[in-house]
Amino acid sequence: SAFAERLEHAHGQTVEKQREAEHWAEILSKVFEQCPLSIIIIDLHQRIEYVNDTFVEMTGRSAGEAIGGTWSFPDVDGKDICHKIHASIRAGQVWQGELPGRRRDGSVFWGRIMVAPIREADGRISRAMVIEEDITELRELMGRLHESEQRFRGAMSVMAEGLAIISSDGLCHFANPAAQSIFQGLEAGQPWPDLRQLETRCLSAEGNEI
Repeated sequence: SAFAERLEHAHGQTVEKQREAEHWAEILSKVFEQCPLSIIIIDLHQRIEYVNDTFVEMTGRSAGEAIGGTWSFPDVDGKDICHKIHASIRAGQVWQGELPGRRRDGSVFWGRIMVAPIREADGRISRAMVIEEDITELRELMGRLHESEQRFRGAMSVMAEGLAIISSDGLCHFANPAAQSIFQGLEAGQPWPDLRQLETRCLSAEGNEI
C-alpha cells in the first residue's frame, strides 16, 4: 500500500541519516585522538571526562588514571587560576594562558592552554574543552636566548668603543654607554642621528688628531 511504501521510505531515510551521523562521529573521534595537541573535556566542576592520546604522552598518565580526577595545577596558585577559568567558562568566554603542569614522574612541563565552553543544543553550557600545547622546550630556548642577550649587554657595556645596533628602518635597538656618549644620549627605540650634524675629528692610526 501507499502508506507502507511511505513508511518504508521514511525508515530508509532515518537509517541513512543514522549511518551518516555515525560516520561523522567516527571521523570526529579520530580527529580528537590523533590531534597533536592535548585535549581534555571537563565538566563544570572541573572533573575530567575525556583525554586524548597526546594528553597521555604529555603527562605520562593513562586515560584511566585521569578520567574522574580533577583538572588542576599543582605548581601555581590553583584556587585563583581555577576561579578565573571557571568564571570564563560560565560566562561563555575562552580563557588562554601559559601554566606549569606536572607529569606522572614528577617532572614539570609548561603548557600553552586554551579553555573553551561547550554548549548543548539549547545554548546551556555543560562542559569545557581544554586544548594544551607543550611549550617546555620553547620556554627553555627563550630563557637561553635571554641569558645570552644579558651576557652580550654586559660585555658591550664595558667596551671603550661605541657600539650600536641599528635596524633597516633607522631605529636604534641597542647602544652601549660609549655609543650613547658619542651620539649624545642615543638610546634604544630612538632614530639613528644624522651624522652630518655631529662634530667629527680625524685621527691617525696612533690616535692623534689630524
